[in-house]
Amino acid sequence: GAQGEAALTPTEFFYHQVWSASTPRIAPAAGGTVVTLSGAGLDASSADYACIFSSGALFLTSPLVSVSDAATLTCVLPPWGASFSAGAVMVSLRHKGVLVPTDTSFVQSMELTEEWTGTASPSNPLTISAEGGFTVTVLGAGFDTSGTIQYQCVFTADCCPLPPCDAAECLTVPALGVYAESSTAIKCVAPSWGELYPYSGASSSGSVYATASSASVYTTLTVINTDLQKPATFLAGATLAKFEFEEVWQSVFPKELAITGGRITVFGTAFDTACASSVRGCYMCSYSRAGGVTMYGAAIACSDASCRGALAVPTSTKEVSCAFPRWSLANSAGTIEVAVLHARGTVVKHTTATFPASGGAADK
Repeated sequence: GAQGEAALTPTEFFYHQVWSASTPRIAPAAGGTVVTLSGAGLDASSADYACIFSSGALFLTSPLVSVSDAATLTCVLPPWGASFSAGAVMVSLRHKGVLVPTDTSFVQSMELTEEWTGTASPSNPLTISAEGGFTVTVLGAGFDTSGTIQYQCVFTADCCPLPPCDAAECLTVPALGVYAESSTAIKCVAPSWGELYPYSGASSSGSVYATASSASVYTTLTVINTDLQKPATFLAGATLAKFEFEEVWQSVFPKELAITGGRITVFGTAFDTACASSVRGCYMCSYSRAGGVTMYGAAIACSDASCRGALAVPTSTKEVSCAFPRWSLANSAGTIEVAVLHARGTVVKHTTATFPASGGAADK
């Protein structure tokens, strides 16, 4: 009895630190979120902790860790989305390079979400041609780079500045779907807004563009994740990307006219077929040449620069017809410069087109 008891040695226990849970469970992949780990036995006097966020072979270490007490540790989520796609990541904790165990059998993870912050353009709102083709670079973090998920840029007119208004009535044109260039950039090609709709700011009484006090109605960009079938999250507090689709004209037909007069058709995009009630008004064409007398035409030849009562209404968003006045009344044959204007004086953008007003039998 006594001899056996003397042989016994005290039982020793080693208490090790553990952690059990992390919050939040969802955070933007851009990083910067404070992640809190709950545990027991944490060393508040040590600065040798590291939070590890990983997905397969990919991992990032938190740049900042703080131990509040033996039960609480915080770290800052690193900018995961600057290098990798958003998604689920595993959370682990190391102390002096050694993995700190959890007291649960469940893997601790977080869901990192993609987020976009704006575009690469220094201008906002940005004016672009309604004929489309302009590349819009969307900036963000955590975009999918697997080449299996497409993103779609959608442009929606801001037709609801004040309630009551049904946003579903607002004109919307989507761009073609694209894959992300990287985890931080998507390049969308702006759609041809003017194929279907007038320029941004065309206002018609009783329509969704009824903005009599302003000729600047912009469109707001939304980025859609086609796999999730919902908009990608936009950075809270950031300024929404706005675009103004401007009308343009590209060419006229015919290229030759008699100086006794005639008619031309102007081809372009985003002309306003409801211009009679718009802020800028309907259309007219001016005809000029160096040293000559500028003349005007619209629905008919105009007697002055106002074309009052004779303005032209487009037959579609893609063409408008202007009368060519009797040029020979004040000018000789030659090359004439054409410009397209609104009644209020707004010039429709284009690289100046020219055509010859021919002499010959018609002007003899």
